[in-house]
Amino acid sequence: MSLEFRKVNIIDEEKHEKAWKAGIRAFVDITLNDAQEVDGFKVCDHGKGLWVSFPSQRSEIGGKKVYRSTWRFTKEAHNEHLREDILKKYKAVKAGETVAKEVERVF
Repeated sequence: MSLEFRKVNIIDEEKHEKAWKAGIRAFVDITLNDAQEVDGFKVCDHGKGLWVSFPSQRSEIGGKKVYRSTWRFTKEAHNEHLREDILKKYKAVKAGETVAKEVERVF
């Protein structure tokens, strides 16, 4: 499977204080196999280390507001590989690497 990073937007603490306080560190958009674009991954940090939030949408269940994933692989191992790749790319972009880069991974 081919994974291309189309966009990695690092959140600037001073310019986007609300998002920063909510724990969001970056927004990431990807393309899989030159066929499917998936937007809205978030790299987050709530004091216990970085983690990746998959694209989601706010909804209501039993009167309670929740966020539900709108996209994911059916196998958790694939989701974990993607999380690892996104975190690796986030760290590389923070260190100065350009965004556009393909990653080959067999799922």
